[in-house]
Order: sequence, then structure tokens, then C-alpha cells
Amino acid sequence: MSAEELDPEEPEPTLFDYAEARRRAEEGQARSELGRAELGELYDGAIARVARALHELSVDDVWGELGEVPELAGAASAMGPAMKRARRAGLIELTGAFVESRRPSNHAKAIRVYRSLVFGRPPDSVTPPG
Repeated sequence: MSAEELDPEEPEPTLFDYAEARRRAEEGQARSELGRAELGELYDGAIARVARALHELSVDDVWGELGEVPELAGAASAMGPAMKRARRAGLIELTGAFVESRRPSNHAKAIRVYRSLVFGRPPDSVTPPG
């Protein structure tokens, strides 16, 4: 269709599906029932569990422990502060080493390796940060 054949009163064709976008937005809002505080508690607990189970860990190990997490805006970026809280609480420390991320969304980028300071301790002896 040439430019002369287009009707200026008719909207341009689009590949964007507005109904699908609305449906996904509503679905995301329904999944994001956790608030920021609850999300932090969820992350803190997962870090504590992984630190008790592994000598060394990365955020990929914590994501693996979490499984499916609600898709909150900024949910992934909240992991950094959670790891920092765990360091301050004495659960983990930096090793100075890096590994390639195993998560496809990270495209094999380098991520930090942490050493557990609570490896092998019973659950009731480790208090999650926060």
C-alpha cells in the first residue's frame, strides 16, 4: 500500500495488542501481593537458608532457593540490598571472586561469590538479617 492509498482518518495499523497488555498488567498486579517489607523478609530468609547450606554462594543460589517470586517492579534490584544486609548481619562475606551467572536473564554476566559464615548451623541458630 502506497502513502497515497492510506486513509488519513483511519488509525495506523499496529502490532501492539492493547487487550493483552491490559491482561498482563492485571495479572502482574495480582501476583504482586507482597509488599516491599514482605519481599525483603522473603529474600532475607532465603539468603539465611542458602548460607546455612553452602560454603560459598552467589545470588543465583539465592534465586534458586526462592523459586518463583512475584514480579514486583524492582524485585530483582532488591536482591543487592538484601545481600548487603546479610553481610552486615554476619551471615556472609565477600570472597573477591566472581562467577558467571547461570540465570538466562543475566546473560552470563559476572556476579559476586560470597563465603558463608554460618555454614552447617541449625536453622534456629541463624537469624535472618533485617
